[in-house]
Amino acid sequence: MTRCKRALTLIALTILASTTLFIAAAAESQAATLAAQLRTSRRDLDLARDALAHAQAVPVLIPALPGSHSPAGAAHRFAVHLAKLRVQRLATRVAHLEALQRKTARATLLQRCAATGDWRPIVAVAAQQNRISAAGLYRMMQLESGGRLYAAGGGGAYLGLYQYSPSTWRGNWNPWRDRSIYDGVAQIWATATAIHRGYGPHMWPNTFPAAF
Repeated sequence: MTRCKRALTLIALTILASTTLFIAAAAESQAATLAAQLRTSRRDLDLARDALAHAQAVPVLIPALPGSHSPAGAAHRFAVHLAKLRVQRLATRVAHLEALQRKTARATLLQRCAATGDWRPIVAVAAQQNRISAAGLYRMMQLESGGRLYAAGGGGAYLGLYQYSPSTWRGNWNPWRDRSIYDGVAQIWATATAIHRGYGPHMWPNTFPAAF
């Protein structure tokens, strides 16, 4: 590799690492914003429930005469109805925000793991989604690269966590082929997908049998 190519590669890897850290920081900022929204919505829900309990407890001061309709009673029922609708609406919002918080927390964790090179949680998720062995997927990564994101084997012919050649990485089989070959998350998911589809023994003939 010429000096110019080495310099360009170093620049590209630095940009990739910086981008990963930026994405992780953005995910954490989004999580903080979501947590604040959830606290506000929970507080509003508590207030709405208190208002509903109060509305239901207020007695109708002017009872209806037999055969008549009480305006006070109608107003009371309407107030209770509105209070119930507000409680239901806020309860739905809180449930939605809680689900979104769980999803965001998971994404934040995975982004932070990617930024620090802690691949186990990402491997676990990818393996679960593709119904393959997480232990096998992790073992194969260790056999291929030792978990080194920028590992290069075969004189630079094979790159990344799972040692892809650039031509293989760009193949139509790979849903993440437009991502950098040094994108660790993309390599993990691409490899889990390949193994799920039965490509493991062909694509990694030396390490797949030992890992799985």
